[in-house]
Amino acid sequence: MEIYPYEDYRAYLRDCFRERKALEPGFTHRKLAEAGGIANPGFFNEVVKGRRDLTEDAADKFCRAFGLKVNEAEYFRLLVAHNQSRDQDEKDELLRKMQFRRGRSAFARTHPAAIRYYQDSSYALVRAALRVLDFRGEYERLSRFLKPPMPVPLVKRCVRDLCEWGLVRQERDGRYAVTSAFLEPGPNMEEALKRMHREWIQQASETLDAFPKADRHISSALITVTEKGYRDLMKRVEAFRAEMLELVKKESRGPERVVQFNIQVFPKNDMANDKANDKAKDKAVKW
Repeated sequence: MEIYPYEDYRAYLRDCFRERKALEPGFTHRKLAEAGGIANPGFFNEVVKGRRDLTEDAADKFCRAFGLKVNEAEYFRLLVAHNQSRDQDEKDELLRKMQFRRGRSAFARTHPAAIRYYQDSSYALVRAALRVLDFRGEYERLSRFLKPPMPVPLVKRCVRDLCEWGLVRQERDGRYAVTSAFLEPGPNMEEALKRMHREWIQQASETLDAFPKADRHISSALITVTEKGYRDLMKRVEAFRAEMLELVKKESRGPERVVQFNIQVFPKNDMANDKANDKAKDKAVKW
């Protein structure tokens, strides 16, 4: 089982066990525990279902049980630490180390775009610009075309890598063209996407002063709704996003602008704490 595409160690353990059992029908949780030196055969199930976390010692035992190689075991330990961390700075540093380990694996050589494209939002921006601009190698012009301007060496690196990954090609007339208008992230890219979204949200806040009101739309509202109303709102937002993408797909003319399109909807209160308070109130009333 290839470990490097995974960003959830519980999902990896679950899939790894299923594959092992498919190869060896007699392989059980008890045999897994014996192979790793784990005292409780039910511990695996508790971990996979999210009821228990892994200590460093327990992570080492699972590495042993599944026969992970040195580099794979290192990635697994990073994966465990990343998933269980509650500090965003620490998570970002662990993700950077995970991506470094991925980049040195055979998986990275097989899927370079899947590994690196979503690690740096510069690739997506340059790729979008190449759909609009008649670019034939004038890197300084491409740099100035972007807002804010991107350093020329970074622009060159992005174009080179995008061509290498097959996401951009140079036509016979010298023009660089995007090979596919739409690109979907591969499976198990959730953490890299979260990091990219954080960058884009931050960039959106900077446009308040960078562009006149006629050229941008940024609005916020605090509202109060029922739980059902909140779920309905989320469904409508998803439907709106799909509608906007469909509108773009149906445009007959070629693109003329690069636009960042953000939607943010999220709770501003602690639902878990509210439910705990409600239970406490119910218990007090009954008492």
